[in-house]
Amino acid sequence: DDEHQAAIEHFYQQKNYQQAISVHLQIIQMQPDDSQAHYRLGVLYMLTRNFLLAKNEFQKTLQLNPDHKQAQEHLEQLKNY
Repeated sequence: DDEHQAAIEHFYQQKNYQQAISVHLQIIQMQPDDSQAHYRLGVLYMLTRNFLLAKNEFQKTLQLNPDHKQAQEHLEQLKNY
């Protein structure tokens, strides 16, 4: 929703990735089939060097949306993790 989106943008701008991760986890708890939330969470995990968690989120993204090109590309980057 708009409130979550505003918080996410604020945390990205501030590079407060842990807070952004928390918001994404809340969104996923409410909307577990939101492929974009899983994708963004994967990106945040990459930014915080949590590569295994990132890989899991990109895999989940592709389960929900097999044509998600960016998730495929990130997963390829993480194939050694």
